[in-house]
Amino acid sequence: MTEPVPPTLDFDALLERLHQAIAEGDGPGILASFAEADADDTARIIDRLQPEDRHKLFETVSPQQGADILEQVYYFQRADIIEELRSCSRPSVRTRPSPPARSSQPSPICAGSSSSSASPP
Repeated sequence: MTEPVPPTLDFDALLERLHQAIAEGDGPGILASFAEADADDTARIIDRLQPEDRHKLFETVSPQQGADILEQVYYFQRADIIEELRSCSRPSVRTRPSPPARSSQPSPICAGSSSSSASPP
């Protein structure tokens, strides 16, 4: 007797739904997309997103939901994402004060973000 084979994840379709949810600022849609993925798929999804999309994703979900998503990615990938978010001065993801900015230009991932404001010293 053969056991039923679990359905395989259509990764490309899932990634497309996630892109659409991010573009629409649809928090529940973002979370539903991640609910379909296991930890390895979540890490692959995050890795495939452009930095701007990652920034918008973490702006759209709550800090706790963002932390839950980050728990699913590899520690070195998590560190890079947190550093990207810190460069945009998003207070809800800071765990300690950021060092002084190295440049007066905002990070490219912050372009168009309402949370970035580069003002001269």
